[in-house]
This record gives sequence, structure tokens and C-alpha cells, in this order.
Amino acid sequence: MINSISFSSVATLVWCFSLLLLSTRTHSNKTDHLLAIKSQLQDPLGPTSSWKASLNLCQWTGVTCSHRHPRVTKLDLRSKSIGGFLSPFVGNPSFVRVIVLANNSYYGEIPNEVGCLSRLETLIGGYRLGGKIPESLGQLGSINYLILAENNFSGTLRSIFNISSLEFQSSETEKSKNRFTGKLGIDFNSLINLARLNLGQKNLGIGTTSDLDFITLLRNCSKLKTLQYNQLTGTIPDTTGELRNLQAPDLSENNLNA
Repeated sequence: MINSISFSSVATLVWCFSLLLLSTRTHSNKTDHLLAIKSQLQDPLGPTSSWKASLNLCQWTGVTCSHRHPRVTKLDLRSKSIGGFLSPFVGNPSFVRVIVLANNSYYGEIPNEVGCLSRLETLIGGYRLGGKIPESLGQLGSINYLILAENNFSGTLRSIFNISSLEFQSSETEKSKNRFTGKLGIDFNSLINLARLNLGQKNLGIGTTSDLDFITLLRNCSKLKTLQYNQLTGTIPDTTGELRNLQAPDLSENNLNA
């Protein structure tokens, strides 16, 4: 029987393939995809007013294109007082490498179609996004900078740590309302480039002495410099001493044994 996760992955792949076929046809299709994103946004200050078919999309506010081809490589809409939903068309253009949505008021979930962004290197989420982290996010093999703080996400973090290229991950800040749960039964061995890991303050762990077992799986993360985790129970494993570059472990707000 096909489980819900695999069905979702297959559906995302079909969507990505259809977007790829459309995006290879005309320049106007790329414009249409971005206008579809705009149609789901609330923009009281008007920064996306330049998003119109009569203007070259490379001149649109927040849009950066490559020098050689009119391909969108960056969407930066930070601090624009934008609200609304993220359209599934955020999964296209497929050449985008950077998406920055910070300090806005988006709501709803991150669409599964984000898994279509095979070249994505940086994703900084918006504000008030919620629901579960889509499994498709774990399919992004190029992403190295990921910030999902100051949102309302729930569920587990497992899909994030399927990303072998990940260098920086932050799920929490003091303002965050994320509610990730569950034991961190994640294999970190493939994250050899991970330099900063902030697992934050909310509900991680199951309140037993095995909560900190995940640290033994960090031994291959030789570049790790910053480690923060809160509200976990147990004894800090001796393998922490193998993290030679670790500079700033934050162990506050835990229930640690001597």
C-alpha cells in the first residue's frame, strides 16, 4: 500500500515535471507563474505593483535574474509587509537559488511544490507560516542555508535533515512559535558541512534520558561550531568532545543529568 508520504512525493514529482514542461516553452510562461504567486498575496504597500506582464520580469521588485539569460535566480521580498498564501507556483521558476520571505505576514503552509526547486541554495521562511514541514523539502540536494524560525510550524524535523548539503539550520528564535515535537531520531552522519544547529526551545524530545542520544550522531559534523537545544532530558554524551570546532553550545533550559 502506498503511504501518504510516498503519494505526496509522487504527486510533487508529477507537478514539478509539468512545471518544467511549461517553463521550457516561452518567456511569458515564467511571467505567468510569478503572477500566479502574486495573485495569492496581500500587498498593502505595493512592492509587487511592478509585477505586471507589460514590464520585463527581471525589472520587477524583489526579482533578480541571471546575467546571461532571463532566468529568475532570486526572490527577495523581505520586510515588505506582505501577507497571504504561498502559491504552489513558488515551485517555479526552477532556476531560482535564493528565496527570502522574512519579516512578512504570510500564512498557511509551505507548498509541497517547493521540492521542485532543485537548484535552491538559500531558503529563509516568512512569518506566521504553519503546518508541517513538507517532506519534499528534504529532496532539495543543493540547499545549504535554511531558516524556518518565527513561524508556527509543527510536527517533526526529520525531512530537513535529509538535506546532505545543509550548512546552517535554525528552527527557533525567541519570537518563534514553532511547535516541533518528537524524539530526534535523525541520522546526522551525512551532514558533514553542518556548521550551526539551532533546535530551539519548544517540545523537542520525549522527556526521557534518551533525548540526547542524537548528539552521538553528530560526530561526522566536524565543522559544527554552534549547537543549541532546549527542553531535552538526559546526560550529555562523551562524544560531544569529538566536536573540535564547537564554540558556542547553548544548553540552557534543559533537564540535564550530572
